Amino acid sequence: MSNSKTKIFPWTSVVNTPTTLSGYGIINDVTDIDSDQTITGVKTFSASPIVPPPTQPEHAATKGYVDALGEGLRIHESAHVILTQSLESITGGSVSYDNAAYGVGAKLTLSNPLVNPDGDLDIVTGSRIVIAGQQNSAHNGVYVYTSPTQLMRADDFDSPSNMTGGDFVFVKHGTQYANTGWVLSDAVDSIGTSPVIFIQFSGAGTYIAGHGLNRDGVEFSVNGVAGQIAVNASGVGLATSGVNSGTYKSVTVDTYGRVTTGSNPTTLAGYGITDATPTATFDTHLSNADVHLTSDQNTLLDAIDYTKITGEKINYLNDVTANIQGQLNSKTATTTFNSHVNSVAVHLTSDQNTLLDEIDYTKITGEKINYLDGLTENIQDQLDGKSDAGHGHIEATTSVAGFMSAAQVTKLNGIATGAQVNVKPNWTAAAGNVAEILNKPATLNIDQTGQTRTLSLTDNTQYIRCKHNTSTAITVPLESSVAWPADAIIFFRRDIGAGAISLIAPTGVTINGQAIAPTIEQGQNFGIKKVGTNIWDFI
Repeated sequence: MSNSKTKIFPWTSVVNTPTTLSGYGIINDVTDIDSDQTITGVKTFSASPIVPPPTQPEHAATKGYVDALGEGLRIHESAHVILTQSLESITGGSVSYDNAAYGVGAKLTLSNPLVNPDGDLDIVTGSRIVIAGQQNSAHNGVYVYTSPTQLMRADDFDSPSNMTGGDFVFVKHGTQYANTGWVLSDAVDSIGTSPVIFIQFSGAGTYIAGHGLNRDGVEFSVNGVAGQIAVNASGVGLATSGVNSGTYKSVTVDTYGRVTTGSNPTTLAGYGITDATPTATFDTHLSNADVHLTSDQNTLLDAIDYTKITGEKINYLNDVTANIQGQLNSKTATTTFNSHVNSVAVHLTSDQNTLLDEIDYTKITGEKINYLDGLTENIQDQLDGKSDAGHGHIEATTSVAGFMSAAQVTKLNGIATGAQVNVKPNWTAAAGNVAEILNKPATLNIDQTGQTRTLSLTDNTQYIRCKHNTSTAITVPLESSVAWPADAIIFFRRDIGAGAISLIAPTGVTINGQAIAPTIEQGQNFGIKKVGTNIWDFI
């Protein structure tokens, strides 16, 4: 419009009211929202415009971006959701990681698809997801959702230069973490190797009331429990239990450790004590036999000169009176002891009384008499168990009632006259002539055809012929395994065509001359004889 003056004449009439810009003749002030616009003058907005993080000096910035700069943060593009649990636990499958070119193009491959993470129904290809809960934290980071089974590191979060610590990502969606801000806590030196840890930086509108709390908008309150936790304008505290403050000698406590009742009893029953007697009952102990004493004991106490009993001495009466009376009741009257020398029913038999009557008591000292305590019956039992004085050892071979059983007598009677330990007088151990042995077992010769033999008790006095053509090893066991008799003896023969014989002595067994055995030639005999515990001689 020029600066020339224009005269406007009054309207003589109004035909209609325009409803469009063109109706008013305006054709060059239309807002085009599909192309770049140059806005001049002052514009007033009813709400703040949403702008992306600035990348050029002339770009607009949000307050959050400016605040983040004040906190020393590096702002990254926002993400749809953040997952603080592992992908394995969320999907129920396995996850593999490929670091690609030192992080560039690195990806996570899932065996099971990732569906609606953290309740976000708007996830599409290209959505950014913050992975913050992998067991190997080096696999955490900001990823792009390329498919339900594959995530790829975002290009602004795939190199150490982009992950220097203080990197801020705003999360827009999710059931638990919508509208929260997260920061990379430390710089990452090597992608796929260094840990990637995110910490929550902000949480607008994401407060969650925990156990025992209520939330109304941004205001939290505590849930009280009737009779346990009281909540009022002054604060939170323990609810009163109904018991007034004070000192109580008997209380009742509930499962929370609170005192619910209190009292101050004055009797034993009030304290629940059942093994004590009230004071009033003790006052009648001298006349009431049912309490502690018998009538005889009461009479005894009544006769005591109490002026001579000190406080120290009276303590000895505690729980002792009944014990003393019990011992007295078990004693024999003095008159009975006077008749001990002629009364069999008291302590001694008539024979023992006769024996005692013959003792010269003037020669028995106090020390010696003590030996009689408890010995009389024991001595008599030993005397009663002895044989008659007329019995002699000469009867042993014919009298079963003497020292031997019938079987033992028969065995002794069967020994040949002049026998010398079941061998003939001209038998010698060195000769080893088995023909001179009397009463030898029916099976004397044993053919040993195997290469090894461990001797047993049945081999005692036997003649073992070793026949194996290569060798024969004879093991002599410990007496803890075989109860060898003191005179054990065993004979061996290296048969014609048989291999050498060796004697094996386990730990604890000694065979004197053991090394001679292998030198015995075919057709020769030798033996071993026990001469001590686990000690044998080569003969």
